[in-house]
Amino acid sequence: MPSTKRSSRPPSSAASHANPADPANDAKVAKQTRRVRVRLSTESELEGTVFLGLYEATHAGPQTVGDLLNGEERFIPLKTVKAVCLINIEQIVSVHTPIEDEADELMTLGEARPVALTMLHGALLRGDIYVTLPEGHRRAKDFFNHAPAFFPLFKEKQIVYINRRFVASVQDETHG
Repeated sequence: MPSTKRSSRPPSSAASHANPADPANDAKVAKQTRRVRVRLSTESELEGTVFLGLYEATHAGPQTVGDLLNGEERFIPLKTVKAVCLINIEQIVSVHTPIEDEADELMTLGEARPVALTMLHGALLRGDIYVTLPEGHRRAKDFFNHAPAFFPLFKEKQIVYINRRFVASVQDETHG
């Protein structure tokens, strides 16, 4: 009688026996790195670098941290001093990166609105969002109802990508 036990090893194929020196088998893709500090839902923080593509399908230029966070991958690698960790995107509260490494003029088009965010774990984050919605729909409310899963909050020297799932409340500080 045949065994129904499944192996944890992937099935072998002709591709797995290909010549590793053949450039056609090189799975490496050119990447750039970006320094980040990641805050997780466990309230722990990790510092390291993420790997970004040299091109992005949705806009001209290289991939940004925001593109990575809002992309299709559910786990992203973070290279720390000790190891490379795979981080579950859904458990990321925020990602901080230096503004000089990440920002471009397209990110700051629109109307700047100062906001204060109260996060689920109680932290208060202040910064600016840039609203590029049509006239009559440029309130903070409109921005947050249309924001991607991770939206950029601009601070003096950094961009903080915030996972909107972890935002408890927003105070629009435009008018005091």
